Amino acid sequence: MDLRALTKLILKLVGLYYLVMVITALPNVLVSIPDARVSSLAYLAIGVWGVVGLALLLLPGRIIDRIIRIEGLQPGTPAGTSAILDVGIRLLGCYFALAALYALVYHWSISHVFNGTVSPDLRPDEKAAALASAVQLVAGLVLWIFGGALARWFGRGGEAVRAGGDPPR
Repeated sequence: MDLRALTKLILKLVGLYYLVMVITALPNVLVSIPDARVSSLAYLAIGVWGVVGLALLLLPGRIIDRIIRIEGLQPGTPAGTSAILDVGIRLLGCYFALAALYALVYHWSISHVFNGTVSPDLRPDEKAAALASAVQLVAGLVLWIFGGALARWFGRGGEAVRAGGDPPR
């Protein structure tokens, strides 16, 4: 299996996972949230993850070419360790960035919908959660954007350790 086919398989499995999570969350939202403002936010969240899941399941090739942008990923190319690590790091970066954006929107909506205020006054736990989501967003973007360089750096370190030498500094 070449690297492109492996990446498409991973994206399709993640998309299927998101769709199953959306399907299992939908009855909970339908039954347990009577407030119209809150339920509309819940439907929006479910809709966003449903669209992401469908896109991953149905359009993995376009996601590889246009969003993840892995250079030199042609059909039939044998997958080396560094290339597989590059794909893995970039996919983790995409996931961390998307999850952090979702968490930031969630924390913003909690402070505005449930607290009924538009002021930026957040409780300490809400500030901590928003800050953690912002840090996760930055980490995800770094992994996503610099995944190739990180894979090359980690790949060299692993080869040096296997050869009995010291990893590069």
